[in-house]
Amino acid sequence: GTLRPDIIFASLALLGTLRVSMSLNFPMAIQAFGEVRISLLRIQRLLEADVVTHKHYAKNDNAERSTTAPAISMTNASFAYTATNCISDLTFAAASGSLTAIVGPVGAGKSTLLMALLGELDAVDGKVVVNGRTCYAAQEPLILSVTVRDNIIFGNPLDESWYTAVIRACQLEEDV
Repeated sequence: GTLRPDIIFASLALLGTLRVSMSLNFPMAIQAFGEVRISLLRIQRLLEADVVTHKHYAKNDNAERSTTAPAISMTNASFAYTATNCISDLTFAAASGSLTAIVGPVGAGKSTLLMALLGELDAVDGKVVVNGRTCYAAQEPLILSVTVRDNIIFGNPLDESWYTAVIRACQLEEDV
């Protein structure tokens, strides 16, 4: 093997391309490998973690459950987000097949109560029994950055009697 200009030129071009690729991509590959390793370790810890049981919750998903037992019941139940209770000593029952409404002013704890019923809050005392399956669809209001009136009529022609009825039904008379 003699060195000819065409072999030298091709080799230098290949080595130059390799040098640029290695200097740019190799450090990014090492960083990505580290990130993947950390992510896989987190997933492994999650999968190997003990199942958390809620000692104050009893759940009965059985389809043959009693029709006389309440669908949801709480007895002297207390719940907490942190060390301080946000709901204390609550006793409540909702009959199967009934319509139950949770109403109250803003900040009264309606969403907190629903999170407690779903087992998303720590029960620190009492007992919660859920017979059957539960489902929760969070409220997502559609409020545009326009006037109250425009949010009510929503691009439709103004019907004064309907608009007034909506204002009364939503108790907005003092606000408009």
